Amino acid sequence: AVSPGKYLLVFLGSVADVEESFGAGVEAAGSTLIDRLMLPHVAEPVRDALMGGRLAGSAASVGVVELHTVAATLRAADLCLKKAEVRLTHFELAKGIGGKGWFMVCGEQHDVEAALEAVTLTLEANLLVGTELIQQPHHEIRGQIL
Repeated sequence: AVSPGKYLLVFLGSVADVEESFGAGVEAAGSTLIDRLMLPHVAEPVRDALMGGRLAGSAASVGVVELHTVAATLRAADLCLKKAEVRLTHFELAKGIGGKGWFMVCGEQHDVEAALEAVTLTLEANLLVGTELIQQPHHEIRGQIL
């Protein structure tokens, strides 16, 4: 349970195993399903974050992305990492925020801009809460977010 009345199921494994589990989950949810995502060959940092791995980075610029659903958050993080040379630094799924998710990426400003633009152009507008580019975080903030 991620918030009252909302549940999250994440399956990691071979494509065939995940497809089978995914299908069973979609069938069991029926009309109560809010969102779903089958993401074969997910970017390694996203998979590591799902498994509780430590994320870290340092760079000139930071991008923040917030989305309305966990599935959209996973899709967007994967897209950012595949479209630009950025690193995933924070990744939060539905923790006390009503099923929303957010993440941060860091890199050179042009790469972070490209990653944020890819999300804005690719995802449905109703799934995206917003994006923010922090061009040169102050050194005190940099220590907190990176």
